[in-house]
Amino acid sequence: KLRFSPSFYKTIAKKVEEGDIEFVVQPKSLMKEGVDGGWDFENKFFIFPNTANFSEVYWRAIAVHEATHCYHHLAYPGEYDRPTVECIGYLAEALALRGVKESTISAIDKNSNAIREAAAIVAAGAWRHDGFQMQVAESEANMFKDVVRQDKSIYMQEQRLNLK
Repeated sequence: KLRFSPSFYKTIAKKVEEGDIEFVVQPKSLMKEGVDGGWDFENKFFIFPNTANFSEVYWRAIAVHEATHCYHHLAYPGEYDRPTVECIGYLAEALALRGVKESTISAIDKNSNAIREAAAIVAAGAWRHDGFQMQVAESEANMFKDVVRQDKSIYMQEQRLNLK
């Protein structure tokens, strides 16, 4: 059973600040269409377009998604298949948005898809604002994995990032 806590984002931020994890910024024109950020699982670095503004909710949600991949990769290397790992990233993104009262990323930006919509449903079912552990119902987790598996391009690294 996977467990994550807010403190792991602090761990990742510290690793970036200390230079243990590289943070690459490149022109948006060099990134593939529909890609706003990434965690490179093979080379272990973040990549974001130079248009990213992390003071905006949208970009913070994308950063949470990618930082979740980073932590998962470092804490549980190779233990879960890529569709499951991608589900975890999208769920973290959706929970981050719920935390600031945004229901989905499409409420902020038109860069939405079926996976983000499914993540919002799962996040709504798991959300607990009382400080206790959130849990995802097995039926919702299975529905979510099915949605992710239908779009292999979402979790195929070589298709997602353009690392010229």
